[in-house]
Amino acid sequence: MGDFGDIFEKTIVESGLPDKTGHVTSISTALILGVNTIMIVGFGLGFVSMVYAFILYIMSNGDPKNIQKARDTLFWSIIAIFISVAILVLKGALLNALDVTTPEIVNAPTF
Repeated sequence: MGDFGDIFEKTIVESGLPDKTGHVTSISTALILGVNTIMIVGFGLGFVSMVYAFILYIMSNGDPKNIQKARDTLFWSIIAIFISVAILVLKGALLNALDVTTPEIVNAPTF
């Protein structure tokens, strides 16, 4: 069984990431990959929890305690989505400010 580096490298190779050889060639590429992953997971969890909040609200049958639970869940799901979008904007602003145009960087938005 390999160590964490082998597992990480295998994951990078299988995901078809930046370098033609399948290796992360720089720390910046690895950081952008991590930021993209955090952003996607955060947005996905926010969306799923928002759907869950709506289901809680529909199933509450007017019970104030359950309605409050649904509102709290909705609030935190909106916060998660907001943070994910903020990360996208900050990433794009930093990449543009640093004039990063490297094609290895995945999903580098241009504003």
